Amino acid sequence: MPSTGNDGDAEDDILEFSFIAAHLAPHEWLVEGRNQDWEAIVRGIAFERQDGNHTGHGSDLQTPLLGSDNTEVELPSSRSNYVGIYSPHAHTFFMGDLNYRTALHRPTSADRLVFPKPDTPPDDPCHVWKLFEKDQCRQERLAGRALHGFAEAEVRFPPTYKYKVGKDGSEGSSSSSVDGSKRWEWAGNRWPSWTDRILYLPIKESAAGADQSSSGSRVQQEEEQDEDEIIVHTYTSIPEILDSDHKPVICYLSVPAKPLSPNKDKNDVRHNPPFPINRDWRQRRTTARKCEIAVGILAFLTLTRAGLGLLVGLTAGLWGIWWLLTL
Repeated sequence: MPSTGNDGDAEDDILEFSFIAAHLAPHEWLVEGRNQDWEAIVRGIAFERQDGNHTGHGSDLQTPLLGSDNTEVELPSSRSNYVGIYSPHAHTFFMGDLNYRTALHRPTSADRLVFPKPDTPPDDPCHVWKLFEKDQCRQERLAGRALHGFAEAEVRFPPTYKYKVGKDGSEGSSSSSVDGSKRWEWAGNRWPSWTDRILYLPIKESAAGADQSSSGSRVQQEEEQDEDEIIVHTYTSIPEILDSDHKPVICYLSVPAKPLSPNKDKNDVRHNPPFPINRDWRQRRTTARKCEIAVGILAFLTLTRAGLGLLVGLTAGLWGIWWLLTL
């Protein structure tokens, strides 16, 4: 389930931000499953404003957005109490373990021999950037099958998955690498992939399929960047993290210090999202929250010492009551 956050206000001089964190379908071959997860997120997420000062469509929590003969709701682009992840007024960021891989199958023993290494020459077919050419995330985004209109800074870090937990690659080749590591300790049962990503919805040129990546140095890109556009200063992974088979990704960027002026072009993805929002999004959200509570209680009782102690105590107490009643 994706987690979301939104910060906004009714006033036109307030910056609005929307953050969506997601964990999409795993496994190399489930590209379509990941795309379907993306569609479900776009259809199922609706941010609610908390100020209650808006008027117009959707301001009454008890008023249906559409008649009973409709199954989907088109949220208005004007400021209302509801908005999807494609908002004309909010800077939107999408991130998480998106699980897009670099192959459609599990690696074989022969495949493991060609896993990228830090000291592989750039012209070698096994170089890490040759592998990136097979990155499913970029392929699906540019093909307009997922992450419609979102942009990503140029990827200049090694794959973020899957590593051997606790291995830091401190031994081995002394050659310099993309991230300064001497060796990448890959787990052999998954293709090295850039599963962890941070994307954003650009202010301009946000039509579906826009690609904001470009060649050249980061400094050059910043100098050429429009001052009214989001500027990415750093986009990298953290190889020092050793207690996971993933390497976390960070993105340091600048956002113009002024409210977002909606693009008047109705073909812009902010006004014309790839999928409409489900009419029953509120009911689904309520159901999901109930499931979260149930799963949380179950996890507490079975996965923590305090929970296990409580479960054993309750079981013993109930058994004791039953024993007394049967005497």
